[in-house]
Amino acid sequence: MQLIDIILRGNHRSVSVIGTAKNAGKTVTLNYIIEKAHDRGISLGLTSTGRDGERLDLVTSTRKPPIYAHRGTVIATAQRLLEEEKVSAEIVEVTGMATSLGPVVIARVMSSGYVQLAGPDTNSEMKMIIDRLAEMGCGLILVDGALNRVSSASPSVTDGVIISTGAVVSRDMDKVIDITAHVADLFSLPQVQDGDVLAR
Repeated sequence: MQLIDIILRGNHRSVSVIGTAKNAGKTVTLNYIIEKAHDRGISLGLTSTGRDGERLDLVTSTRKPPIYAHRGTVIATAQRLLEEEKVSAEIVEVTGMATSLGPVVIARVMSSGYVQLAGPDTNSEMKMIIDRLAEMGCGLILVDGALNRVSSASPSVTDGVIISTGAVVSRDMDKVIDITAHVADLFSLPQVQDGDVLAR
């Protein structure tokens, strides 16, 4: 069974892709899901909790995999990043949400190509973006989670989460397993039922 089958079987409308460390394969995983969803004719929405899709890492100056968006994909990203790429896209909405890279816009990709993603900073705004992308007909919305920013994987924001992990976490395989299992356990905790706690 492929990863896309698990997503579809769970009826997940929105999925956050997070990593246990920098260079853990998060964007490679995202691109894999994009391709499999495209093969199945699923209309996609894409956004990010940080900046993703740049070809050169701004911290380590190492090469990074770009994000490929097919024609018809709807993206929510900073307008400046949209203008930096050569992909043809039509801005359909200016959200009024601000980021350090400028205002977030929603655009439809008109010709397939590479995109950079930088969505809203807060969970409440991310939830609004996800809802808006769904209203625009996106059957699956993928949120690329930035390093150490896993809040988009909250069940109050996205329906599911994919955790990318690997040897980059540690040279000690037992440590990789322990850290990964710990992150998975955190996302498997039972939901709080106490109304007083939820109201705070």
